[in-house]
Amino acid sequence: MSLSDSDLQKYIGRNVNEAENELKEQGYKVNTVRVGSCATGCVLPQTEKEKRAVLTYDGDDSNHKVVSIRQD
Repeated sequence: MSLSDSDLQKYIGRNVNEAENELKEQGYKVNTVRVGSCATGCVLPQTEKEKRAVLTYDGDDSNHKVVSIRQD
């Protein structure tokens, strides 16, 4: 079962590694995208139907906080 938008919002402001681990425990495939001075990340189109979350985090913040999240 996929999370609702309001459930996903609880990950905003949290450490990206913690959020990624929790989502993986719930059966999500997680892609991370780093924004900031050294932006990285690539989210390829889905080839199969699976629960997938995309976490975007601030790489310039030492706590690597999630700034946005979406699910496919």
